[in-house]
Amino acid sequence: MINKKMFKEIQTFKRQGLSKSAIVKTLDLDPRTVARYFAMGEEEYRIWRQVRQFRDKGFDDLKGDILEVYAVNENQPLQISSVYDFLEERRGALPGNEQTLRHYVAYLVETEELKLADAVRTYSKRPVNPSSISSSLVR
Repeated sequence: MINKKMFKEIQTFKRQGLSKSAIVKTLDLDPRTVARYFAMGEEEYRIWRQVRQFRDKGFDDLKGDILEVYAVNENQPLQISSVYDFLEERRGALPGNEQTLRHYVAYLVETEELKLADAVRTYSKRPVNPSSISSSLVR
């Protein structure tokens, strides 16, 4: 998906009189992408972006199961592959792959529907092993 900055760059080049092919070469974008945004106005782009930003997500039907998995694990960050495997065992075929699930979990975190616990690692002092001390330090 093209971002607002790129849309504005295409529109700026358009106002400067550059052709679509010149913009394609300058920005190294797909010609169909440039053609689409070349023809769009500011208001059209805003509406287009809003429609696509809030579309239905593939894993929406499994949101309850996903939140349950994290709740059972005290909202600790989990390996997406493990969550994916669990959902696959529980529900069978899934609407997307692991990457899609990763994006969906990131979306849940971003919208604060899923609050992950801070990952806390505990460290403890290890006893010194006398054999690991250099012989030059030992007298």
